[in-house]
Amino acid sequence: MMSHDMLIIVLCALLMIVLIVYSFYKGPFTVNFCELYTHKSWHPSADLIRKLNRYDLCGDKQDDIFDKYIYWNGEIIAGIKGQTLVFKGTDSISDIDKDTKLTFTHFRGGAVYTGILDIYKAIKPQLDVINCKRVVGWSLGAALAVMYAYDHNRNINQVFLFGQPPIFTKKFMNEYNESVGYKTRSYLHVYDLVVQPLLPLHNILTPNDLNAYRVGETTYIDNGDIAKLFTEGLGYYHMSYLDEE
Repeated sequence: MMSHDMLIIVLCALLMIVLIVYSFYKGPFTVNFCELYTHKSWHPSADLIRKLNRYDLCGDKQDDIFDKYIYWNGEIIAGIKGQTLVFKGTDSISDIDKDTKLTFTHFRGGAVYTGILDIYKAIKPQLDVINCKRVVGWSLGAALAVMYAYDHNRNINQVFLFGQPPIFTKKFMNEYNESVGYKTRSYLHVYDLVVQPLLPLHNILTPNDLNAYRVGETTYIDNGDIAKLFTEGLGYYHMSYLDEE
């Protein structure tokens, strides 16, 4: 006989699978993204991410506003505009493959998810020759922005993160926050299940139980109707950072 807690976990897992499948139709890794979020985003940094993701996925020349691009695996992974380095979010199968490698690998004083660290190591030679004072990122890009900010903490004045996944160990989080945390503002929507997949199980299991943490000072956004997760797809609130206010 299945226990009550186990039944809840199984039902939540099935629901997540359905939402994930549906989200592939509505999400940022389909051409539907090109039809969404065409208006200026509510935050200037989020607007830069919106343009970078749209240019990489949709190729619209009006979004080609960056002075230089950083490439990984044949795709744009970041763009530089003035003194600002912008990391885009997941929008390809290659990105998803790295996002879902959930083992930890040593980085600096702590550890981070292996797949995302692989991307960072691959583009690091391109990053080490630039000198940006401000770094921003969304989703996958938020994690890459954190690693860049930590490696170049003496030069960084501001870090803006949107939909930051909890991919860092507690040791890394503590060491990052000591050096760059006061410069880092992280925005997280309370219904963003893409980077909070354990939210329905919060009374049973949290990312911290898995030694998975976020960095910086988090500002929680609580707007919209949770029902939109079912009508607009799992990625709705994850993409809402790029939407207009």
